[in-house]
Amino acid sequence: MSTEPEPFRIRCAEIWGGVSAKEDDVMTPGVRAAIHTSASGFAKGGDLHYLSVCAYDTLTRIAVADVRGHGEAVSDLSEWLYRSLERRMNDFDSSTVLKDLNSIVHAKGFEAITTAVVATIHRDKGLIYYSYAGHPPALLCRAGECQALESGEGSGPSNLPLGILPGTEYILQSARVMPGDRLFFYSDGISECPGAAEELYGDDRMASELRRTLTLPLTEARSAIVRDLVAFSNGSLLHDDCTFLLMENLPPAPFWKRRIFPAKRRDAIP
Repeated sequence: MSTEPEPFRIRCAEIWGGVSAKEDDVMTPGVRAAIHTSASGFAKGGDLHYLSVCAYDTLTRIAVADVRGHGEAVSDLSEWLYRSLERRMNDFDSSTVLKDLNSIVHAKGFEAITTAVVATIHRDKGLIYYSYAGHPPALLCRAGECQALESGEGSGPSNLPLGILPGTEYILQSARVMPGDRLFFYSDGISECPGAAEELYGDDRMASELRRTLTLPLTEARSAIVRDLVAFSNGSLLHDDCTFLLMENLPPAPFWKRRIFPAKRRDAIP
């Protein structure tokens, strides 16, 4: 029988990462997560990821951003994203974070176009709230099937990448999540990984690999997904920065069984 390593537990705290290559195992009272990120080099841009929990351990926040820039551009956006998420730690509305960031990007004259997804899992309601800024849709896997969490449509320009148009509307969507459901957040370095014949890894193969690994523990599933990507790309993931968060929704524990794991962690951003 396979046993998983003890994950890094966070409570009213956050884990935050940039483009450096690493893997993390994290648990909040609502979810368990296996994170992978690998860097191709500054010339290709920068991926950012963020995971936090607060509001009486009720809300787990997730963000993934892909910056079409490097160095100072990545550092600036990471700081703006962090501050916006921190201000709105206990607000389930993910779209307000993207509105904040889009306003900051234009006010600062930021030139690096950025895609992002920000989501909130409400443990007690069993809902995920999410919004996109031109980012690939997250996948929800349940009972052997995986489907995209699609974005909604606004009355005007909506869900555009950060930096395209001031006043862009970012639509808040929601979906039901159940204990045992898996969620997959990723940057386009995953779906656009090129194969030996220059075909792309693509959404279909990605969903197929997620279905194939549904019965594996999260850490083993993460390793299997990375192995499949490396095999598909003929031995390396240097085409782009690659980031994904593979998450499993946990059943709520009775209040008297909840333990406190105080921690605060913020990894350095290049």
